[in-house]
Amino acid sequence: MILTAEPLFRSPQAIKVFSRQLKTRYLGKQIVFLPRTHSTNDLAMQAARDPMVPHGQIFITDAQDSGRGRRGRKWECEPGLGLLFSVLIRSLPGSGLTKLNIANEDMYWIPLAAGLAVVEGIQAAKICGHEHPIQDGKHVRICVKWPNDIVVPSPHAPGWRKLGGILCESVLPAGPATGVEGQLGHVVIGIGLNINHTQSALPPTDKAPATSLCVETGGAVSRTVVLRKILERLEQRLSDLASATTREELKHSVEAQLRKWWQADRKLTVQTPGHGIRQGCFCGLDSTGRLKLKDENGKMFELPDGEILNASTC
Repeated sequence: MILTAEPLFRSPQAIKVFSRQLKTRYLGKQIVFLPRTHSTNDLAMQAARDPMVPHGQIFITDAQDSGRGRRGRKWECEPGLGLLFSVLIRSLPGSGLTKLNIANEDMYWIPLAAGLAVVEGIQAAKICGHEHPIQDGKHVRICVKWPNDIVVPSPHAPGWRKLGGILCESVLPAGPATGVEGQLGHVVIGIGLNINHTQSALPPTDKAPATSLCVETGGAVSRTVVLRKILERLEQRLSDLASATTREELKHSVEAQLRKWWQADRKLTVQTPGHGIRQGCFCGLDSTGRLKLKDENGKMFELPDGEILNASTC
């Protein structure tokens, strides 16, 4: 199968139509689209210095030369085949994030909320059926992988195929947030997804194998439809961080996603900054989004950050 890469937006008018059709209050109402750029996250972080650039503005491209993931890893994507965009988030009155102090530990929740929104957006787009797309009689499950990946669970090592990733970058105040506009800093949520890559177009990797929606479903996918649904879900999931009640609901939703493939018989191997390799069974998330594991001796511990290297059957 050969897919021809098409531009995401063919004209300024197409961008305006897309924005008008979005069922959001803020996200995507202002869009900066470039056929090619160095990094959408860099564009968004630079633009955020201007207080006139609004909460929810989107920076999106068909190709980027310096795309990156966590820990400085390069994110490669063939031009016109993926979704590469960044969202500027400000804690402004009326944004749905008024009560979110983005200077505190709630920062752990932002990539998880974004990851859940991506999964829900793809499901809502009904790429190939209902919640769990079906190809060749098998369920194709798209899931969140703590703390910031979008994956398709796999029976083969390391336990998943990588569909996309999320990189959050922030400029936060040194002191406590005051609720005064302009003093809460900002967060940029960068999202990269493999959409219409064929197997030969996917980048090689020495970690989990890459995949795409096209590979998983067997056909081309509308990038604009997926983008629209993700932005609509992202606005809702970010608003869930605004209160203790909805944040708890968000926690349960993320945990349910993780338990779809991290059952009790799965042992996670995690590379942690400064603490080496930790292993244990998944026991949920704590109130700040840290990963809770139980080791072979029954000891519980929480990890604020890390990289899951393997999800193997005990």
